[in-house]
Amino acid sequence: ASDMSLSGSVGDSIMAANMSVVSDPNRTAAVVSSNAGMRGITSDRIGAVVSKELKRSAVAVSGAPLAGVDENNATIDEEDPDFDEALRLHEMATASLASKNYKDAVEAYSAALFLIPDDGILSPQLHIGRCHALNGLKRHTSAANDARLAIRIDPNNSEAHSALAKSLFYEGEYEEAIEAFERSASLLAPHESVSMFDQAYLEKARECLDEEEKIEDETGEESPRKTERKRINYFKSVVPKLR
Repeated sequence: ASDMSLSGSVGDSIMAANMSVVSDPNRTAAVVSSNAGMRGITSDRIGAVVSKELKRSAVAVSGAPLAGVDENNATIDEEDPDFDEALRLHEMATASLASKNYKDAVEAYSAALFLIPDDGILSPQLHIGRCHALNGLKRHTSAANDARLAIRIDPNNSEAHSALAKSLFYEGEYEEAIEAFERSASLLAPHESVSMFDQAYLEKARECLDEEEKIEDETGEESPRKTERKRINYFKSVVPKLR
């Protein structure tokens, strides 16, 4: 429990705002601080809609039919009911996530991903949302996998790297979490800055990593937490996966 508490001015400010990452690990799902305001689920949904409309109107200027070809030479249909349904499911999942109905959120995100598994804009956001919901269910390994899937589709998605970092933090993989947080920060636009939540997580991850290294230096042995992580990772590696 002690590893999940936040100390210092950052942690105090979060607690004072009643937005502790300790009590709710998913409060950062739609929050990134920037001079332009807050970007997150709402703007992502708008971005997905705009992307769809741009594709549908790509050849309108030339007077060609509404169907066209995108930059990857993929056929674009005038109507895309799967995309529309995925947007609706995304909205439902977002509402469930906000009200901490994590199981419902996971189901809705999964249904949307079944419809559009590889859309360049919306699919990463669906994976990120499901990652947050899975973390809410304490299924941190699965959450980390979702974040990696988002990164596979959109490697430069700062929010995806942030979601991965949080999942790794909950798994006690502090060194990897720090790397993911730093990668997330490096991908922010010039007008954006690291959110107070991510900064709090990063500082705590560094504290925990320092504590582990201190124990190892003093005792000459691995910290109990690191030993337990190795045990868990070993069993993950030897348990056969269903295909």
